[in-house]
Amino acid sequence: MTRFADAGPPGSWLRMMRVAVETGCAGVETLEAAAQGTVKAIYEQFQESMILARLFVTIPFGRLPPEIQAAANELATSAAQSTTGDTPVLALLGTYGDEESWRDRRRSRGHAGIPLVSSTFISAIPMLARLLEELGVDLKWFDSTDLKTFVEAGLFKSGSFHVSDATSVVDTQGRKVIAAQEFVLRHGVRTVFGAGAAFLGTPNMSALICFTRESLEPEVSQAALTAVSQFRAMTQGLVNSGKLIGP
Repeated sequence: MTRFADAGPPGSWLRMMRVAVETGCAGVETLEAAAQGTVKAIYEQFQESMILARLFVTIPFGRLPPEIQAAANELATSAAQSTTGDTPVLALLGTYGDEESWRDRRRSRGHAGIPLVSSTFISAIPMLARLLEELGVDLKWFDSTDLKTFVEAGLFKSGSFHVSDATSVVDTQGRKVIAAQEFVLRHGVRTVFGAGAAFLGTPNMSALICFTRESLEPEVSQAALTAVSQFRAMTQGLVNSGKLIGP
């Protein structure tokens, strides 16, 4: 384990991230297992810096297990929205961090399944909006009555994001990008970074988000992009065969 600052130049971060993903994906039988293995390996590689690492995958609502569907429906209903079988849901498949409760996706409160039901809903979550915008997504696409068309056409691309100071960085509306300021202050979160990459020919996109206690330069987002691109390459076969979430 080490800190990013002690790992050498940014090029070393890319190599270490790639190795962590290879470790996490080795021998797994589902995308969920690969996601959990990946965030655990990344956390352990940079444990002195890392507070929490999470990996989400967009999965159509109709293909999710009942517990994630229920979580997504609860969020949608709370915003006077509704889901359909084609609604993309940002499902938490991997989570690992300082606290024991952060090491099991089933214990997540409020993040188990985030339904991408409309531009208004997404815009109300600054970090999610920032992530999708960095992936080149036009949020207005989610207002279409035929989401399936947009998703199959390649709605999700690849990209990265970096929030230099979780306590102060705001979006264009003056809102904190990291809205959970109680979490930020309690755990000493400094930099938040991540990346996303689409699985080829599918409606699925993976997104890695890391919360650190270390102030990091924007180059770290390229390490995240390297990691999530490696994750996509190593798990494309699982996605193609429909081996997404275990029992």
